[in-house]
Amino acid sequence: MNRIGDIKNFDRTTTRLVSYPRTGSHWLRMILEQYLGKYCLPTSFYDSDEYWGFHLHDREVGNGDEGITSDFKRVIYLYRNPVDVVYSQLIYEGWEFERRREIVEEYKIHLQRWRIDNNDIDKIMFVKYEDIKTNPISAFFNIIEFLDEEWNEDKLIKIYNDSTLENLNKKIKYDDSVINNNHFTGSYESERLEFTETFGQEILKEFSGLWP
Repeated sequence: MNRIGDIKNFDRTTTRLVSYPRTGSHWLRMILEQYLGKYCLPTSFYDSDEYWGFHLHDREVGNGDEGITSDFKRVIYLYRNPVDVVYSQLIYEGWEFERRREIVEEYKIHLQRWRIDNNDIDKIMFVKYEDIKTNPISAFFNIIEFLDEEWNEDKLIKIYNDSTLENLNKKIKYDDSVINNNHFTGSYESERLEFTETFGQEILKEFSGLWP
């Protein structure tokens, strides 16, 4: 990952990719950077002289640590099954299960702000992480069209198929803040299923009207 420097997002006309942590933004950005030949501020996975947008977590909604958080011209909002988001966030915070309630509240506020209370955004599109996995051609066609870029299905398919965790890790070494070793050993999935069986229904009840 190439650091572009301490760049704040003060230009409201730049397209924003907005996502709560652990919703798949790194994967989406890597595919888009390869496809477009442009990077996404404030960091870059691949060398390029141009950028296509700015990635904004806005984890604590409206806090402003990343710069402006409202009145954008164009936003892509990436979101994901709340159970998977909470589980993934807990892994990177050290498996403190009592923290799940705080993460649930954070993500509920995030979804409410960006999926519902978004009248300040001129144009906004919603992308589900699950759709990128199950129907990538349709998902990326809509994204590319939204960005007013040229569509090339063959190019997208090749990049998508090459962008596995293993292949991307060879090109760009992940640190534990992005992907840790249990993604490669198989334990991530087995532990995710166990977490879902234990806490899934409890968590989903909190997101009525916000998910899907």
